[in-house]
This record gives sequence, structure tokens and C-alpha cells, in this order.
Amino acid sequence: MTELELRKLYVDTLRGYLGAREGDERHRELIDYYNSMPVLPRGYKMTYTADWCVATAVAVGVKLGLESIILAECSCTRLIAMYKAIGRFVEGAGYLPQIGDFVIYDWQGDADPDHWGTVAEVEGDMLVIIEGNMADRVDTRLITLDDPRIYGYCLPDYASMADREPAPVFVDVPQDAWYAEAVAYCARHELMVGREDGSFDPLAPVTRAELAAVVQRLHQALSE
Repeated sequence: MTELELRKLYVDTLRGYLGAREGDERHRELIDYYNSMPVLPRGYKMTYTADWCVATAVAVGVKLGLESIILAECSCTRLIAMYKAIGRFVEGAGYLPQIGDFVIYDWQGDADPDHWGTVAEVEGDMLVIIEGNMADRVDTRLITLDDPRIYGYCLPDYASMADREPAPVFVDVPQDAWYAEAVAYCARHELMVGREDGSFDPLAPVTRAELAAVVQRLHQALSE
């Protein structure tokens, strides 16, 4: 899995909690993931009524087994200090983040960070942020890169957990083809393996046997 795919996996998993409300099943699931860590930060077990914006981001990291890069805390101030200690904090607005980075707000303008979100999309100078505990639910916010309420960004080291091996290349799939990324994804996950001569034959009709093989591999991957 590449760094970008890992970032997308994190964001897509978080996106699956959109609409979760404080006290409902999906909210409790997030808190339960946070509390499932063998060693809780400061020994503190989250309750279902505690502030949960930071815990939302941490819980998704726990769910995906990314505890080594999604650092754990339930306090904005303490977690910022942890990212600063490893050189992965950028202060202030204006920085161009990537999806999967964390944005921290200072709503009061008093240099006291008080809310946490995850960058889900970057479109020009606009950011789509997914936040837990946004009016007691998981929801999205649109902000600009220069929004003065941005205190800074914490940057999980996704690259350190990415598989750097190049994606399989088929001799008849140009790198600039509109379907090249999809073909590479299927090949990396062994859903499609191409022909014996190293080609993919993208224009060939799919046989029932080939379709059945792909479905079987997909079912096996989802069952693991």
C-alpha cells in the first residue's frame, strides 16, 4: 500500500462515521476503540459523555492498527506537544496539508488550541475537514487555508508505514491511461493478475470464468 492509499484508507474509514451522534452506536464504537488500547494515555478511560474530537481521530488509528503514527491522547494540548516532540507539527494557517493530516483550531484566538479535525479533501485553497464532536456529531466543515482560527497541523508519518515497492506494470497499460491507477490497485491486491506474457489486455471482454475468479478473490480479501 502506498502512502497515498494509506492516507485515503484512514480518511475513508473516518468518513464511515459521518453522522454518528454522541451516545449512538457508532459514537460508542469510536470511544470503545479508543479505550481498547492496552495502555491508555495517562491511564484515563474515555466516557461516552467526554469531549471526543481528538478521541475520534485516535480511535480510527487504533481501528486500522496505526497506533505507531496516529499518536494517542484525548487532549489537544498534550497531543500537539507529542507531535512537536517528533518534529511533525506545523504552526499557523497557510500550510498546504495532505489528506489524513490533522488540523487544530483556536476558536477563541487566545493561543489555546481547543478543537481537532482531519483533512479529508484539499481543493485549491479550500479544505474539507471531518470532525468528531462537532455539535455532538461527526460532521464536515469547509474552511480556507488562511482561516485565522487554524492553530496548526499535526502530521502523522504515513510514509513510514507505506509499502514502497512499485506497483506492477503491464506492458500494454500506459502510465497516463485513465484506468492505469485502477489496474495497478487491482494488481497490487491480486484481484487481477494479467496474462502470462505480462500484458493486461484491457480491451478484451471479461469471461464468466475471469469474473468468477475476481469475485472469489475479493470475497477472500474481505473475509481476512
